[in-house]
Amino acid sequence: MNVFFYRTYSPKAYGIFFSLFGGCWFITGLAITLYTCIFVSHAVETRGTVIENKLVSTGKNTSVYYPVFAYTDENGTQYTIQSNMGNKPPRYKTGQEISILYAKNKPGSAKINSFEELYLLGTLFGGIGFILLALGITLTVIFWHDKIKLTPIWGKRS
Repeated sequence: MNVFFYRTYSPKAYGIFFSLFGGCWFITGLAITLYTCIFVSHAVETRGTVIENKLVSTGKNTSVYYPVFAYTDENGTQYTIQSNMGNKPPRYKTGQEISILYAKNKPGSAKINSFEELYLLGTLFGGIGFILLALGITLTVIFWHDKIKLTPIWGKRS
């Protein structure tokens, strides 16, 4: 007779899972933030103008405004770029002057000089990762001596 088992996990197993998952998210957040800090430290700051707020559909009955801005680099070349960060309602008004950061070697890829544009993604990944990592370490330490048990779904062992 076959007996099927399912595994009931101890809090320690959840702790290990949360530690690994949270650790990956935390490291990803640190890497994104480090990359951003390196970009900001080497970037050239200039002023740009919002020329439009482009309405982009993001799903069923939802849409977000992405600012499109124009700026001129040190060589006098003008660029027009759509931001990667959208808002509803639009964060910037058409014609508004904003601070722009761009890499000297890649003036065509610029970012708006704001916390949301530069640091929000790294902060979210790092913050969520830190919370999951702390939860995982806490569960693992508290329930370290707990064992994983096998519980039968049905039937008796023969």
